[in-house]
Amino acid sequence: CSFFEDNHKYKILAVINESLDRGFEMQDCELAVLCSPVPPDSSHESIVYREDEVVAVVNASHPLARRASVRLEELRDEDFVMLFSAISDFIPPSFWIARVYDFFQPKAAVKARYGSQAAQMVAQGFGISLLFRKAIEDAHIDNLALVSLDPPVRCPVYLYWKKDSKLSDGAKKLIEFVRGQH
Repeated sequence: CSFFEDNHKYKILAVINESLDRGFEMQDCELAVLCSPVPPDSSHESIVYREDEVVAVVNASHPLARRASVRLEELRDEDFVMLFSAISDFIPPSFWIARVYDFFQPKAAVKARYGSQAAQMVAQGFGISLLFRKAIEDAHIDNLALVSLDPPVRCPVYLYWKKDSKLSDGAKKLIEFVRGQH
């Protein structure tokens, strides 16, 4: 991937906690990466970049750390490290958090702005969180255990761009590259 980046210049934005439009407005970028259960509205185009699994992230000493999987309802009495957004106190219930709300209202012990920050708080014993497996594995944070949800919860990760926007050659090449991976 570094060869690709070295030879093709483009600007990309990882939009996790903000709306897609706000992310494009706030940053000078051509492409955005966003995990979403639904494809974009008519003002954006997208392709699926990959899928990620939502997992329970717990401290390594937590009783759930030794489990292979956990049902959402088993998390009812846990304190949560919740992600929040600059737009609202908490990220609007996404499709996986909405599934949690089907079972209980999570108790927010602390708020975190980013998944890696939430994982660090979990590692320090502030509670548990529901985060993306790949992102947390890539962060290489010690003192954590990732426990699959039962049933599993998966989310597509999209590469977005504004419809009818003039994309750089680098952005076009990245889109072609991602399309070639599927």
